[in-house]
Amino acid sequence: MKKIFAIILSVMMVASLAIIASAETPLTATAPATTVASADFTTITATPDKTSVSAKGDKIVVNYVVSNNAGIMVLTMGRISTVVPTGLTLVDEKDGGLFGAPTTGANNVLYLMDADSKANGILYTATFEVAVDVKEGDTFTFSVPTIVAANYNEQAVQVNCVNATVSKAACTHANTEVRGKVNASCTQSGYTGDTYCKDCGKKIAEGTVIGQFLHTGGTATCTKKAVCTLCKQEYGNVNADNHPGTKVVNVKAATSTTEGYTGDTVCTDCGKTLKKGEAIAKIINPPTNDNSIVTIAVIAVLGIAAIAGAAVVYNKRREF
Repeated sequence: MKKIFAIILSVMMVASLAIIASAETPLTATAPATTVASADFTTITATPDKTSVSAKGDKIVVNYVVSNNAGIMVLTMGRISTVVPTGLTLVDEKDGGLFGAPTTGANNVLYLMDADSKANGILYTATFEVAVDVKEGDTFTFSVPTIVAANYNEQAVQVNCVNATVSKAACTHANTEVRGKVNASCTQSGYTGDTYCKDCGKKIAEGTVIGQFLHTGGTATCTKKAVCTLCKQEYGNVNADNHPGTKVVNVKAATSTTEGYTGDTVCTDCGKTLKKGEAIAKIINPPTNDNSIVTIAVIAVLGIAAIAGAAVVYNKRREF
């Protein structure tokens, strides 16, 4: 009887796999339920050892666990290699010993017992490795291979297959960098830059605008605007009161016949008269006619005579 069950189940398994292959679609998580001849059912659940992965190279161990076993004598399971999630590599697989040593074929694994077994536990174990770079939001779904089972009474046993998923672990954003930073200046506003996670690439925080700086430094003159010491550009307005260069014009010397002029102070840049000059009085010359000379000579002679007379009088008084 065991051989007959094994042959029947093998034929059923091959037929199931052929139908799946002809559909040209990926294997689904749950195999189509077999014809129910028993009110009871058995559940097989894909159970990963973790709920999340972090990076390429991480390994995930998945146990295919039997529970609520209604009683199975013969069970055929498709190979794990037929349900490897995209992005993962199957690196190891082994039997769990729940139903004894199986017979492993190219397309399935066959378990054949002497009587119905209601054992629950790990049926099979597979180890997968992440073969691609993963990012937040990536998910890997682990499906139970196609299962066909029957009991000692030659009744097909309904098997409910339960999938499981493993996702990329939420990034903690431990490594960040600032992108798009712009320095503010007198000619443009700036930006503090946005903060991005270097691991997952997610934008963590947006930057803020930095106001444009005011021009600074430099000195405006009567003809030129001030030049900013930062950007070297002119800014503001001219300063009509700042005349860095001046000169004095229209200077005229006074004579005995005409008045003179101190001159006007004017800006050498804009030509504006900054200060008016003042008049210089005529020069008064000493007398130069002949009468004046005679008068002076007479005065001089009289002065000399007076001095001589005084001297004679003085000497005579001494004699007495």
